[in-house]
Amino acid sequence: MKFEMYKQEKNIILGLLVCALITVFGYSLAYFVSGVKITGSGGSASGSTAKLPTVTYDAGDEGLTLSNAYPGKSETKTFQVKFDSKDNVGASEKIGIKLNIESNEFKLCNAVDSANKNGCDESDTTSQLELKISGGGIDGEQIIDLTGKTGQSISLATDTISADATYTVTVEFKETDKNQGHNAGKNFSGSITVEFVE
Repeated sequence: MKFEMYKQEKNIILGLLVCALITVFGYSLAYFVSGVKITGSGGSASGSTAKLPTVTYDAGDEGLTLSNAYPGKSETKTFQVKFDSKDNVGASEKIGIKLNIESNEFKLCNAVDSANKNGCDESDTTSQLELKISGGGIDGEQIIDLTGKTGQSISLATDTISADATYTVTVEFKETDKNQGHNAGKNFSGSITVEFVE
């Protein structure tokens, strides 16, 4: 059986192909046009590609470290997220601030082996190591319990910025007015990262 295409069938296939190409081209053009800023008045207008806002995270030189800790000892890190709207009035970006825990020796008493309890109370489940974050557009001060958490990434906050924002993060060996000898001299280290959030 011989397969032959008639002129009408060829025209239909060619028409469908042309429609598909026009659709793809139209979507591509719409994508690029959405990044174009048009200015002008009356019968004349000029167009240029819009400049997208940029966000720069300035973490400074060091991570967040608490060494040879005792109850009440804390370390603070201040960092800045710089926002450049590139003249896009009302532009903003939503960011997420995360803590990557590299090392954390702080534990609750009931998680410490008996040789290292140093007289702590096993029924005490009070937070031993706390992180506080504030600044930017964060509502008040957020407190996160880091006791026993290690080798993980923790979301600290999300913020929508439309200008430069400064944040302060403090990690503290919290004073509980109970025996905390099991955590005396312990260490914590981590680093802060900032990511775009959808």
